[in-house]
Amino acid sequence: MKNYVLLWGLGLLILSASACKELEYKWHYRDVQDAVHKTQDIPTESILKAHLKNGEVYFFPGAWWVDTNSRAVQGMAYHYDANRDFLDSAERSLPIASVSLFEVNKELDISSGHQMLAPLTVVNIGLSFVCLANPKACFGSCPTFYTVEDQGLFSARAEGFSNAICPSLEYADIDDLKISEYSDSLFTLVMKNEAQETHVLRSVQLVALAQNEGERIYQSRIGDFYATQGLWMPRNNALLAAADGQEYFSEADAENLASKEELILEFDVDPSQEDLGLVLDFRQTLMTTYFIYSALSYMGDEVADIIAKFENSGDLYETMDKGLKSELGELEVYLWNEEAQRWDLQGSFYETGPIAINRQILDLAHQPKGPLKLKLVMNLGLWRIDRAAICSIQRKLEPQALKPIAVRKAGIVSAQAKTELNDPDLQLVSMPGDYFELDFSLDPNQNYALFLKAEGYYLEWMRKEWLADKDLWKLRQMFKQPALYLKREAEAYKIYEQNMEEVFWSSQVPAEPLTLKP
Repeated sequence: MKNYVLLWGLGLLILSASACKELEYKWHYRDVQDAVHKTQDIPTESILKAHLKNGEVYFFPGAWWVDTNSRAVQGMAYHYDANRDFLDSAERSLPIASVSLFEVNKELDISSGHQMLAPLTVVNIGLSFVCLANPKACFGSCPTFYTVEDQGLFSARAEGFSNAICPSLEYADIDDLKISEYSDSLFTLVMKNEAQETHVLRSVQLVALAQNEGERIYQSRIGDFYATQGLWMPRNNALLAAADGQEYFSEADAENLASKEELILEFDVDPSQEDLGLVLDFRQTLMTTYFIYSALSYMGDEVADIIAKFENSGDLYETMDKGLKSELGELEVYLWNEEAQRWDLQGSFYETGPIAINRQILDLAHQPKGPLKLKLVMNLGLWRIDRAAICSIQRKLEPQALKPIAVRKAGIVSAQAKTELNDPDLQLVSMPGDYFELDFSLDPNQNYALFLKAEGYYLEWMRKEWLADKDLWKLRQMFKQPALYLKREAEAYKIYEQNMEEVFWSSQVPAEPLTLKP
């Protein structure tokens, strides 16, 4: 009851403040945080908080608007310095270019000029009924890509730029669409936003590689493409002998989430083949999703303040790379050296994301004659492997990247969306539930292997149910003492692990609910 009264008090305060030209109430920054994060479900105007590149903050409690000509936010605002001390309040015209990140308490209406803010805006929402059962397992993804024929929960061909969780981490990601033979004049790619996220896309291109009869084309982790022949499956593991969605995976260690496991694979390879490569179909489990959501929940009502600080300092990538990722490791590949009687490291696979299966090739430097033995070393409970195969690498290829010739949004031709995707200076903003179809033109006389290149980033929407888990000490431990964190968090993760998959796939936007475990 106390919280209910507090929320309505905040609502009345916002309404009265936004109705006055002179703001007599001095908002303390604590009140600003509550107004942004705890008023999603009460009838107030949309309120806005702007985190500037110089560390300062402006808070617009209501009656703000976007001037599309001057590209600025207009309205009465409170001004705070980098230490969150109150400076003044007045009518403002705040240039959008001066802002690192915005926060709003309600979903933006991007048809009203707010689209200018969307690429930098964290939205605060409540969880769906399904997600309440497991708040850190809600469906989250960057853009997901399908063919027109793909149906069902697990049919995504690719997910773009999974690591780009904020503007400073924007990058281009290449994914195998698992279409090895295509010879039509038109290819249509479906792009969806199926999560409570804002997707900001710089470009979406189709990478088409012409191939000869009997060849298969694969990409390496660093984006090199190779034409190959032959395919040898493991003789000692029938589960990994076919790309059929029947995946190998293990559960996490109950005492240490950084524990590793080994998987030995043996292949009978044609001894006449010289240049061999390992083709692996793999994806992550929901362990990484759990850690991302945990980090956001540890930030609590300071989530945008902390992310904006990382954006301004430019060291978020390094912080993430030296944190949990360094402890969890990559999917390492070793080749048995019979002559030296040792395992030689060949390289590793790594791709973030639990939705679409990745298919990549790793060139094996040492080529033994006869039977070939590989060892995969990976973190327990982090990886799912669908298929492992050996192929013979024939030659390296130069890819051809194609821009869409037409774009439809919700079935309606959108020249604006096409321009935004094809102009490198523009961005396409995709909101939850958005559905795009992208057409690409191809030579019908050529046989292609098709890949996707998507560039951009996404912003996770903050769930109010996460606020109760605010723990800045745990956040610091996650970043600065990842080994210790992974041991202490093991017990909590094992509880979530039991029904994470069901909750995750049930909370797609839109999605039909699955039956939850009791």
